Amino acid sequence: GLNTFIPIYWIHALNQSKSAGAMALTIFASSGIIGNLLGGGLADRIGQKKVMLLGYFSLTGFLPILILVNNVQVATLLLIPIGLVLYGTYSPSIVLGQKYLPNRVGFSSGVTLGVAVAIGGGAAPIIGKIGDLYGIWYSLTSIAFLPVFFSAIVLSLPKSE
Repeated sequence: GLNTFIPIYWIHALNQSKSAGAMALTIFASSGIIGNLLGGGLADRIGQKKVMLLGYFSLTGFLPILILVNNVQVATLLLIPIGLVLYGTYSPSIVLGQKYLPNRVGFSSGVTLGVAVAIGGGAAPIIGKIGDLYGIWYSLTSIAFLPVFFSAIVLSLPKSE
């Protein structure tokens, strides 16, 4: 959802140009690349569930701050830790899935990524409809509540190690 709605938020809520919206998305995605690498390494040291929880708990603070900030520079700076911690959960989630299905690592990876992409793709029209009816701020607000849900799911996962 963030990949889709960050540029729109920049344009419509923060009154920035389309190129500024694209730059915001680039900053977010670039931070995500670094976060993915850091998250994988950190998970090797402290465990997949801990990294996922750290990421989702962090997002429960960063996302609401992002949607409450009206300053473009501050909002842009917030994209860096948001990208780092969100994408930092991706590698550990794939590895954790592989640990749950050790004899089916390819299947596990496909399911982990496939389900995530499918849920995101299915949620985008709903989040977009919220934006159409109430405004883009409400679209991002609906996304901001998801890390609480994801944290609860991670807490309920059985021990894999």
